[in-house]
Amino acid sequence: YTITMTLYTTGGSTSISKNITIANDNFTLLDTPMYNALTGGFENTEGKTWVFDQNNDGHVGVYPDDNSWSWNAAANEKATSSLYTQEFTFSMSRETGLKLVWKNNGNIYTNDAGRKALAEQGYTNATHPAGDGDYDVEFIPKASYSFVINEAAEVLILTEGSFLGHYTGATSYNITDLTNDKLEVNCKSIVEPGNNWKY
Repeated sequence: YTITMTLYTTGGSTSISKNITIANDNFTLLDTPMYNALTGGFENTEGKTWVFDQNNDGHVGVYPDDNSWSWNAAANEKATSSLYTQEFTFSMSRETGLKLVWKNNGNIYTNDAGRKALAEQGYTNATHPAGDGDYDVEFIPKASYSFVINEAAEVLILTEGSFLGHYTGATSYNITDLTNDKLEVNCKSIVEPGNNWKY
């Protein structure tokens, strides 16, 4: 890494740069309660797989910035869609670092705003799941992605455009609850300004 420090004064500015090489990663920095709850820790080499809690009301919901209304999915309400086929395995390893493997059986779920945004990116194969007004869109994830947790802000950030199976354009998720068996997050939609989604 090249690190540059610049000093600004009324008389002008001056900079100095230094090259810094990190010979060995310090993985003990990731041995924290949040990373361990999400991944199962360094000892869990297979990682931890998360899925939508489809059997409980409110496993997916949306609300506007002003909280003037809200919608929450009832248990199994999206059973005909691809939403419940989404699986997210988070792992961390001293050899491979932070890794997210996303399995989705070839489709992701979204509403009309998401479908239109995905079509602009070239994902044009969309269908209506039976009895559902929204869309399944053909989308094959990469073999793996990475992620990071901003623990101070309690934000989960996914890389390379990956997202949690329901497309809103967001790749950052506010963590509202994270234990060994529960992950609750929310995000601000990019494709529907003013709307927030929770999972």
